[in-house]
Amino acid sequence: MNKLVSLIISITLIFCFLVYDLKNSSLYVFWILGGSVIAVYFLREMLRMKLTRSTLKLVLYNTAWLFWCLFSLNKVIDQHAFWSFFIITLFYTILCCIIVPHIISTPNYIIRKSLVSIIVCWLVFSFLGLAFFILTGSEGDFSSFYSNRNVFSYACLCIIFAMMFYQEFSESRFKLDKKIYFVILAVLIFFIVITKSMKALFSLAIIYFIINSKLSIRNLFKFIFLALTLFVLVFGFDNPISERVFTFIYAFTNPSTLGVSESSYIRLNLILDGLLVIKDNPIFGVGFNQSQFYLFPDYNILLFERGEKEAIVGQYSHNNYIEVALNGGIPALIIYYLPLMSSVFYLIKRRRLITSRQFRMILAAIFVKVFYDYGMVSYKEFFNILFITFIYYFCLVFTKRNIVLESK
Repeated sequence: MNKLVSLIISITLIFCFLVYDLKNSSLYVFWILGGSVIAVYFLREMLRMKLTRSTLKLVLYNTAWLFWCLFSLNKVIDQHAFWSFFIITLFYTILCCIIVPHIISTPNYIIRKSLVSIIVCWLVFSFLGLAFFILTGSEGDFSSFYSNRNVFSYACLCIIFAMMFYQEFSESRFKLDKKIYFVILAVLIFFIVITKSMKALFSLAIIYFIINSKLSIRNLFKFIFLALTLFVLVFGFDNPISERVFTFIYAFTNPSTLGVSESSYIRLNLILDGLLVIKDNPIFGVGFNQSQFYLFPDYNILLFERGEKEAIVGQYSHNNYIEVALNGGIPALIIYYLPLMSSVFYLIKRRRLITSRQFRMILAAIFVKVFYDYGMVSYKEFFNILFITFIYYFCLVFTKRNIVLESK
């Protein structure tokens, strides 16, 4: 039964990366695979008459905020929007709470096979997507076969972190060859760069800065060189990335220079309007996935006034902190980020049990999650849930002793 669970989880993870946000695809394939993992896992636990305390704690911590949002049912405008996103998020959360402990407790050689399979499939998938993007002359930003470039870049970041953690915490005889490791890392960074995702690019900078934060002459020169190279590439040439950076800066320093249709202007105003809604509904919020009925960008209002839109269309906040608080109030926001805060607590409390590099690597993962949530509603995204679940469980379990993943 354990081998069956391992096999299904490995296959599920591969398909998660390939079909999760696939353009014009149905979620049924993803749900069937995820449902099979949950079904086989609970069947195994029922036969063993045992459900691990750590898994139960993980499920409780990660789902508590969802059930708090049920208190806002009396304010819900669209019941279908409420329950559909509630069920999807709950399903992803339970799935991740099963997958993560199983991955961490799995022997090195099995993890290596699964990781290599995911990397190979992902690279083939991404290169095919790039070839299709170039040959068809597709407009817009590159996102491979995904419908959202931010989700695609987040998936790349997840694979980068998976490789980094595996290289750092597994036994030396199971580690990937260094040359192959750095080539794959460079290719993944290349895919992130061509998506032009500001969040992913800044996340890469955060990862590099924190992991190499040990002050030394060598690291200082490396950082200065990379910073100058990035500065020249971004600001020295007329390119979409520099435009995104400038509009992001202007949104805070001089928002009056931006048009109402600018993405940064819209996002900033959605955040400000969201704060006002939270102020009026601080305890229970306005209901799960109901922000679109409360947040109306100036640009959408302008289109309605011009007669280009039949109705004023609302939007979600594009900010995970605001969106979670809108879903279930300030308590939901606190409960949602409790696993992340607990991760920091465990990390600091047991600091001496891990190496300096291991500490910085986990810290970088936490900072990326905190940063990413500013510009993306991530609570309902599978990769985000997998990421935050992994961080919490990793800190909970492996900071209890000197971290080296044991082979079995």
